[in-house]
Amino acid sequence: MPPLLPRSQRHRRANLSHSASALTAPVPLKSFVEKPDAETAAKMLAEGRYLWNAGIFLFSVPTILAAFKKHAPDLVTAVQASLDAITFDLGFTRLDPNAWKNAQAISIDCTNTMLRSEVEGQAIVGIGLDDIVAVAMPDAVLIPHKGRTQEVKHAVAALKEKQAPQAETFPKDHRPWGWFESLVVGDRFHVKRIVVHPGAALSLQSHHHRSEHWIVVEGTARVTIDDDIKLVTENQSVYIPLGAVHRMENPGKVPMVLIEIQTGNYFGEDDIIRYEDVYARDERD
Repeated sequence: MPPLLPRSQRHRRANLSHSASALTAPVPLKSFVEKPDAETAAKMLAEGRYLWNAGIFLFSVPTILAAFKKHAPDLVTAVQASLDAITFDLGFTRLDPNAWKNAQAISIDCTNTMLRSEVEGQAIVGIGLDDIVAVAMPDAVLIPHKGRTQEVKHAVAALKEKQAPQAETFPKDHRPWGWFESLVVGDRFHVKRIVVHPGAALSLQSHHHRSEHWIVVEGTARVTIDDDIKLVTENQSVYIPLGAVHRMENPGKVPMVLIEIQTGNYFGEDDIIRYEDVYARDERD
């Protein structure tokens, strides 16, 4: 049995436990106010009982460092100086506060205009733009006025009404084993690029409406077709007949990339009969 804490410490711990339970008690959310005007925002701040939505940015370290070095080199210099003078406090790493004060207090957002491409090798070039946001995806381009970006939901609703696939699907689809993207879609064929992580495997499956032709372009695939299992290396291909039970795996230590050509009359991801899956999924791959 652990030793009993002094009464003062026991009382403090009890108060902390009570405070923690009070803070975590669920409270019903009554409403959401999108971008309140200055007067409403001031009242909310004064009352102190509102939760504020925060922006979250996701990027790789090399990407954001390259952007800072190109567009805000003075900021990089101050932050690097703060990092160079770090101190350690138990389990904490503390940046040097004096050097950090030299960093300009600016937002990470772009000013007036934002141009972003999500397509490798594609550049967006703007000339004489003001208050414009342009985001290019492989299958769609969004160009709203900066002050009306919250109306994107209306554009999505219009695309859904037209049954446009861009409204609900992404060209690049991530799965537990890797990802795939559509390259070309025709009436009777569908071409995909498939990337499988090292050691990963797709489910053992078959299809009612399509056959498939796999061409390995990087790495090595272990391919199962009914009772036949074989290795397929770069520049080799294999054919999977309609209805055949099949699986692709990556037995190597580098990503495996292949081009899949589907032929048939239906290419939906729900045309999968799954027999075995290491990720315990019941439906789509």
